[in-house]
Amino acid sequence: MAMSSARASPRQSPKIGASSGAPLGSGAFELHGLGELPPVVAKEICTFVALLRRRQDLPSIEAARRTLKIMREVVTHTAARDVSWLIESIKRAGGMLVAAKPHELAIGNMVRRVLHVVREELHDAPAAGTGGAGA
Repeated sequence: MAMSSARASPRQSPKIGASSGAPLGSGAFELHGLGELPPVVAKEICTFVALLRRRQDLPSIEAARRTLKIMREVVTHTAARDVSWLIESIKRAGGMLVAAKPHELAIGNMVRRVLHVVREELHDAPAAGTGGAGA
């Protein structure tokens, strides 16, 4: 009998991003990594994560749209020193969104799609830059 109660305790551990003292659903959570993101992006992420954590019904298409809006804000407002810094910012913001609702696959798919586009532009940028310099 004591074994069954011991097995139940790991399930009660706090989730990633939740503060250690507050329960998960209380709204008093802290998202780690927001300090490196611009304030506009951090506010958007906090608003969307709060919506996801309240377990409100959100259609997948709306989750995808909100995710892309946040990714656009990340790309627009991040003072990227280089492309690797931009990719890390996108991964950080996307990781926070996915952690808020891991079962919503559209969020992770949109983050990966944005990362693919950024990497594709990085791959194509040197080829486009050398062709225009000689003309």
